[in-house]
Amino acid sequence: MSNLPLIKKLGDKNLIKTFEMLKSNDITLVMSAFYPQRGSILNEYAKYGGKAVISGGLEGQQIFPYVPQFGLEYETTGIEETPQRLKEIVCALPKWLTGNVGLCVEAPLGNNLWSKNLTQHLTDANLVGTNEQNLRSYFEEKMNLVSILQKAGLGKYIIPQTLVSQPQSSEHLKQIYDDFKSEDGKLVVQNCGPGVNESGGGYSTIIVSSYEAFADLFKEQTQGIKKVATYIKGCNSNLSFCAGNLLPNKAGLGAAKGQLQEDDSLYAPSTIDALLQRGEELGLTQENTFSVVAPSTLKVVGDKNLSHSETSGVGNIINYHFASEISSQIYEIGNKLGSLMALCGKVGLAGVDLIITKEGQVFINEINDRQQGTTETTSINCENNNVPGLVHIAFLQNFSDMTDYSNYLFMKQLKENSKQIYEEMDKQQNSSPFYIKLLGKDENVFSSINLSSGVYCLEKLDSGEYQWQFDTKLNSQEDTEGSYPLINLNCNFNAISLDGIDLSEGQFIPVGTQIGRICGEAQVGSEPFVIDEEGNSILNPEWIPIIKALDQQATCQLTPLTNQNGETMLLDESLDFIATP
Repeated sequence: MSNLPLIKKLGDKNLIKTFEMLKSNDITLVMSAFYPQRGSILNEYAKYGGKAVISGGLEGQQIFPYVPQFGLEYETTGIEETPQRLKEIVCALPKWLTGNVGLCVEAPLGNNLWSKNLTQHLTDANLVGTNEQNLRSYFEEKMNLVSILQKAGLGKYIIPQTLVSQPQSSEHLKQIYDDFKSEDGKLVVQNCGPGVNESGGGYSTIIVSSYEAFADLFKEQTQGIKKVATYIKGCNSNLSFCAGNLLPNKAGLGAAKGQLQEDDSLYAPSTIDALLQRGEELGLTQENTFSVVAPSTLKVVGDKNLSHSETSGVGNIINYHFASEISSQIYEIGNKLGSLMALCGKVGLAGVDLIITKEGQVFINEINDRQQGTTETTSINCENNNVPGLVHIAFLQNFSDMTDYSNYLFMKQLKENSKQIYEEMDKQQNSSPFYIKLLGKDENVFSSINLSSGVYCLEKLDSGEYQWQFDTKLNSQEDTEGSYPLINLNCNFNAISLDGIDLSEGQFIPVGTQIGRICGEAQVGSEPFVIDEEGNSILNPEWIPIIKALDQQATCQLTPLTNQNGETMLLDESLDFIATP
């Protein structure tokens, strides 16, 4: 008999105990984020009666029903994650926020900038806990990927790649292209090294299909380094895990944490050895560190029906079942990489982007030392199946009292049952939870209606087209949080959840902005994503008219204005224009 339900019960008890501890100490949980949609744990705390606030997103948004949100004049999702933008998000927090605060971030941005800006902005607040670490600056640096994976014992999953500096001779460039191009002549090129800002979502990735296109990237004689990798044809996948340990953090709440030091190079393979040495000094060993791995998802990247970019992720099926030989490789990757990061003092959520070929070979595309877009839905799926979810585990690792034996015992049980947790979820044969990102994919697009999060009816017409019923909500997001309607496209009516949405009529939707998500659970045959005959993950053709109907009903595209010379005028989103559907 599985003991996972008992472990989850202990985790649930400890979560409430931690909420009560934070509440009794009058600690306000604060989330400053480019993607405020990932703040569900704050909503749980607020529902319990604790105080929580979010900064980020667009001014006037209220993504979570229990959490006040302080947005900006521009949408923060999908923009370049620069230190200046980070500072602006933090400064959206009201100055009246005082007393004890705990900082929750979904994605650190170098040198603990969230914490530093928070303490500078909220001068009367006392930062008593944070999940922020500066390790992301090293683990996500593309120059370090090969050395990190080799150190973790994952060399067989490395994509053939090299680092290229400028300037390069044409002969040398041609040799690099010939050495690393795929069978159909494709290469993947990413900027890396000093001066490159951390960002997610594939926005900085370029795919070239010829030597001429590859050489064009090097025409400008600018300083910088490019990672050049073979283009791997196959389906995409997101793997999430939580790294942690059993030791109390002597400097605050949660477990013991490692950090980069000022003299650590972000671009040297030897830095991983310095991090491991520092972990030893904290007392971290194989016996008191762990990695909890969730089954990998089926991810779709760059589908033209959902995004303007061929490299941006557009959604995932959470409960996808890969063949057993693939599944075992995925667990090995999450366990070995998470264990290595835990020995370095990493505490909390991280993940990996994977590519799986038609032949079943698994490759690691990149490391994501942060909460991924899939993490929350994956965690909800685990919780709904009586298995501890990653979001709750990470929260307890960062904000619980680790000197409390019950918290120590819970983490110890997670360590001893990590593989069982993975296998229990991997064998689930129930319906498939999913999400589809709604991204701004065209120029000059505005919202044509007021639209908020909730469950709406989708009707299939006799013509085969679809109609969304936006006039009436079936349920609010508050009523359906943690569970989603079951979708069967063979039926004429389906209930579908729109999450993280707060659009106002006339609101400008920049290209690349994440508007929200379509969420649900799909019966077999109704999944929004499938693997085609070539082994690529794509949007299910049966879902194309559903997405088209949503675009037509919820947005409109402005007719570009021209001046007397016939030149196109730049649109000013602060002005009113006559829109054409």
